[in-house]
Amino acid sequence: MNAKKTVILILLLGTFPVFSQQGNEQKRIPEGKWVLENVSAFEGNAQIALTANDLGFRVPSEIDVQQDEVAFITENSSNRVRYDDVVKGNLLCFLICAEWKIVDNKLQLQWSQDIEEPVNGVDMRIISLSYVRK
Repeated sequence: MNAKKTVILILLLGTFPVFSQQGNEQKRIPEGKWVLENVSAFEGNAQIALTANDLGFRVPSEIDVQQDEVAFITENSSNRVRYDDVVKGNLLCFLICAEWKIVDNKLQLQWSQDIEEPVNGVDMRIISLSYVRK
């Protein structure tokens, strides 16, 4: 193989890992402060009235996402933890683990909850917390 072909081959091989790494990068929660806007819940196809106080644990009123850490802020406390300790792929874990996604520039957390007394055969409740950028 001549020198010109060798250089081209090395350049091509050198760029391949960059493209493959970009494809394997995990999606991250956008940095910044997120403020709780709304709580919604569904049982089957019906939306039910539910507030953050009805969930049985303190829902963060703010979530401050930084490159290396996340702060969960409630009325009385703030808890800072390493980003990699609470974000696992598409899950964000604090007192619960919820699937996170960005929809219409809002951070949405969603999880399923067992219903203690099923109604009309429905035994699961889907709960969503919606946060907006501060």
